[in-house]
Amino acid sequence: VGNAVINDRVMPVYLRVLAKGGVAISLPPHSHTFSDEETSPTSSTGGSSGISGGNSLSNSEVASSVGSSFLDAMFRTPQKKRDGESNAGSSIHLQGLQHGGGAGGTNKAASSAGGAVDSSRYPIRLPSALMQPSSDKMSYSTVIPCGMCLEVDPWVQNNAMREQQMMKLEYARLRGGQGWIPRQLNGRAVVETVQSPEFRLGSFWFRVQARSGIKVRMGPSNRAPSIKSDDGVFFRFECGEYLRASEVMTVFKSDAPSECFAKLYRNRHVRLHNVHSEYRSLTSLTTQAEWVQIFSEDELFLDECATEPRIERHRQGWRYNVVLDARIHVHKGPSLLADRTGMPLLGGESVLITERVTGPGDTMTWLRLKDSQGWIHNVSESGEPLMIPHSLRHRKQHPSGRSSHGAGGGASGPQEDIAYNTIIARLFHSDLPENGPKIGKA
Repeated sequence: VGNAVINDRVMPVYLRVLAKGGVAISLPPHSHTFSDEETSPTSSTGGSSGISGGNSLSNSEVASSVGSSFLDAMFRTPQKKRDGESNAGSSIHLQGLQHGGGAGGTNKAASSAGGAVDSSRYPIRLPSALMQPSSDKMSYSTVIPCGMCLEVDPWVQNNAMREQQMMKLEYARLRGGQGWIPRQLNGRAVVETVQSPEFRLGSFWFRVQARSGIKVRMGPSNRAPSIKSDDGVFFRFECGEYLRASEVMTVFKSDAPSECFAKLYRNRHVRLHNVHSEYRSLTSLTTQAEWVQIFSEDELFLDECATEPRIERHRQGWRYNVVLDARIHVHKGPSLLADRTGMPLLGGESVLITERVTGPGDTMTWLRLKDSQGWIHNVSESGEPLMIPHSLRHRKQHPSGRSSHGAGGGASGPQEDIAYNTIIARLFHSDLPENGPKIGKA
């Protein structure tokens, strides 16, 4: 390896990238393009958490994550339209993120239906690259991000040339002959040898536990650069928000887990993994992704969920009214532990809600104010209503947002629909059937 000899009789070794900007691969295989349509780091396609093994919302059009305040709905891909309330917004993916030594800055492109991003939907100014449509194909980088663990062929060191190598390059070969990476540059290590890490691939749900939220990074390491907009606003998930991951990487130290990271879900990441291959493909290592930390040696940031949450969104928003004599604090995230924004809602106020989130087994539903102004809860901790839907149609549902049809009220459901349709008919039609309900004096 470099000035060493490959040893095929020894078990493969794992190296972890230390350089903040990642490491470039020398002599990689011929690069190719890959279709990146309908991808999202939090897409609901493909089922629910790999832990639960079920999919309670397999036909849902909602995305798998509560949106962060960084890019609002950018990282969500609705799947279907239902009752005219599905979000038809674009799915955005980050690509072309420059690593150290590159051209500088961040290059992000929009993808989905080939349209540009509507900047009026977001509370902050987006990077200029996001405002332009991207091509249907994307080429992958040849840079492995900081923190990534990769399997390389073992080597036999040539002791006679050890001193001469101190100021020279040493390389390790990726499994399968997929290229070479430097082990050190000018005497400084850019990778380190680690114990065999644990990789879990599939669909996993997490909820942010850290009160201050969690930043999203370009690689599975605290040394990896954080992702932020041109305005300097970091891409982050607030306390209580849900996110979906397609890969979980656990690093060990002294035979004990030392830190763990999750890769935000994207359809293309799932398609790149070949479970039948003896080694990991180069494209799955270098394809740019977004990573969040699950835990460190002394702190837990994300809590894994056995069941996916229920998430509903409406582009125009639902109208909700605050119950009289109520005073509701607005939180930065969908959790009572999240910091407050200092802007309470008073009784009688009317607000627009663009997202409703109910955790597994929770009776409290969190409502996201339009334009990312914060989160409020629909009931108090004791179960008393605090927010009432303005629409009569939505008042038929339970506070959790689930329809009452199938919860002991299936027989009354059709009658309520008839009553609702009758009210609408009275509002918009002056002539009613002779045998229909009468309006006015008998």
